[in-house]
Amino acid sequence: MLGTRVSHFIKKRYVVQPQNSVPSSSSELKIDPETEALVPAPDQVKVRPELPEQPELVVERVPEPEPATPRDPVLSEYDNSKLGRAFGWWVCIDGQRVASLEYCCLLEELVHLYSVNVLDDKFLLIDLDPVKWLGTNVTIQSRYAEGYIRPGLSMAAVGRSMIVVENLSIPEEYFRRRHHELEEFQQTLVEKAKSKSR
Repeated sequence: MLGTRVSHFIKKRYVVQPQNSVPSSSSELKIDPETEALVPAPDQVKVRPELPEQPELVVERVPEPEPATPRDPVLSEYDNSKLGRAFGWWVCIDGQRVASLEYCCLLEELVHLYSVNVLDDKFLLIDLDPVKWLGTNVTIQSRYAEGYIRPGLSMAAVGRSMIVVENLSIPEEYFRRRHHELEEFQQTLVEKAKSKSR
């Protein structure tokens, strides 16, 4: 008798009955007055919650990334040289080189710091006077693309032999042209060296 009670207790507490099984005790059953059939009591009926409809899974094809286009090496050199500023400039009076400008750094947007190296006493005609640097006889020549020469220069002295300059750079077409000339010159030297070694 004791064993039956223990097994009944264990089944009732811990064993889950399948959903389609008939309840074992009469307390779990009620008689339906209309059909006079045994049915589970209302508190024993377990309603399964309706699951919301799952949206249809749409798989989109991710486009493959386009292969990276190789960067223009001339443009890379142009950018690395700070648009040609890093090569420096010649300061010319009446076409004669009297000083060089050595690039130092960027101070703020379009404003750059240069050191001035005097090459000739004729430089004293303009010295570090901003008004005289705008004279018609003063020109600035690129030390890289020597074909690029511009008249005068808007500058300001900031201490001994230092100036700040706004918006001074080699235009890209001049940079490219000079780069191409140097490549051709280098190729010529290589060919001459090869012909001498034979």
